[in-house]
Amino acid sequence: MIYRTIKCKNAQKPAQRYMVCATKSAFLNKKLAYMEKKQFLCNRILNLEINIKHFKTYNYVRN
Repeated sequence: MIYRTIKCKNAQKPAQRYMVCATKSAFLNKKLAYMEKKQFLCNRILNLEINIKHFKTYNYVRN
């Protein structure tokens, strides 16, 4: 069972806007895992780009 924080549309108080719900559906679990993997890969690519820019700037300043 996977727990996710979801936004509630009919929340009475600000504290109730988000609630934790358990997803039992295999399809939802697979889709969420795919989305998390995609987000992870995007973050990795972004971090690599930032590191390359930083490295180029560092070498430019050093030389």
